[in-house]
Amino acid sequence: VYSVLGGNGQLLSSAFQQANATHFRGCNKTIRHIESAVASVILSGDGIELITDKGDTEHFDIVVLAAPLQQSQIHWSETPPDQLPSSTQRRYTQTITTIVSNGTLQSKYFHISNTSLPKAVSLTEKGKKEDAFSCFAELTDDGTFKVFSSESLTDNLLEKLFG
Repeated sequence: VYSVLGGNGQLLSSAFQQANATHFRGCNKTIRHIESAVASVILSGDGIELITDKGDTEHFDIVVLAAPLQQSQIHWSETPPDQLPSSTQRRYTQTITTIVSNGTLQSKYFHISNTSLPKAVSLTEKGKKEDAFSCFAELTDDGTFKVFSSESLTDNLLEKLFG
């Protein structure tokens, strides 16, 4: 289980800054972040047009869409489905992150002794179905844990896991 100090949202921001800093030194190109939601993408011979949910149209040479395309509801004009990445055809998986503070991992839940408690646990598909979470990791020594699951965790389960 990994985390970014200040939040995983900084990954895209960092990539954007690095692209500006390294890829366009000495050239007239600019990299821009569009704040509006993209409603349509139109491929043309000289680039790509984006139409926003506000109806604005902008032209670009290159576009990077940082979104799960399966849920984006973007209309792809003049784009055969085989030109889109295969990842756009996969089912999107939602992951819920629960942060637990002042928790004490309960050895009873795992049927092990207090001296054998793990710092992190990742479950198999079968384990995820039985335990309702996919993994957890101890983030700090003061009882802060990060738990990943596909559904919100119940208070009952959190009590069993962390006291």
